[in-house]
Amino acid sequence: MKFIPAIEKTISQLNLRGYEQLANSISSSTKELVDSLLEQANYCISAPLAESGAYTLMVDCNIFMGLDTMVPVPSNLYVIEKCTQKKISAHAINEFLKKEYINIFRDMSSSDFKNFLEKDILTYTKGAVEKNFEKVILTFGWSLKPSILKKKSFDLEHGI
Repeated sequence: MKFIPAIEKTISQLNLRGYEQLANSISSSTKELVDSLLEQANYCISAPLAESGAYTLMVDCNIFMGLDTMVPVPSNLYVIEKCTQKKISAHAINEFLKKEYINIFRDMSSSDFKNFLEKDILTYTKGAVEKNFEKVILTFGWSLKPSILKKKSFDLEHGI
């Protein structure tokens, strides 16, 4: 198994998607990660996915090793409210995205999640398909539901 090249490739891919803090966390724990992978143990790491002025979206992910590929798999999401430091569960968002077959690390970017934290709408685009999901606040935390964005209509009497 080629641990170091696989780790470097994963770090590069995470950086390209804007997940610099997660990439840095993996980079700074390379020795522990390799030791864990050699023992075929589960390795879990936590890091921010995105930040806005009010919130930080955090991910817990398990890291697995294939033949020559390292795969981070999100196991939990949660939000930290910056002003109160309150931890809000967002596990339902992770489960919702799994059901939609959306991979956080392959199909989304940090800027997608930053926009979500700021505007409460998560937009997913793959090819010509665009899906929008809106934030739902439940008693146990945040979730998502499909959203139909309303097109702006022009009032012809009052001009554009």
